[in-house]
Amino acid sequence: MASPNAPRVTQAMEDYLKAIYKASRGGGGAASTSAVADALGVSAASVSGMPRRLAARGLVAGILLGFTRALGEFGATVILAGNIPGRTQTLASAIFTAQQVGNQARADLLMAVALAVGFAAILGAELLADRPGGPLQRPRTGDEG
Repeated sequence: MASPNAPRVTQAMEDYLKAIYKASRGGGGAASTSAVADALGVSAASVSGMPRRLAARGLVAGILLGFTRALGEFGATVILAGNIPGRTQTLASAIFTAQQVGNQARADLLMAVALAVGFAAILGAELLADRPGGPLQRPRTGDEG
């Protein structure tokens, strides 16, 4: 049984994936739009939309993960860019600095901001997952109403 969180692949998507795979093996690793269109018996113009649909979920998830990862970055930022307030300081390094100088109230406020931004990113992903036709749309199982 498939995982309920696994992306649902329609028959059309599967056909496109198979055609892309076959076209890429014969074309030296890259599949051209015309080769995929020929394999599927459709026009080249109709082929260009499916790769976007196939990639959308991964791209949106990657953007959200990259954004939230960047929020918490500390070590590399301090080592490479420094911790210059107002110039190279990230939210994580600002929390650290506030705590180091004894300004616990500022550290707590910044931590609350970081939590709010993190929860907003999660909420945004959930809303995209529930939006019909959205890039993160959850698959529907047969037993849902």
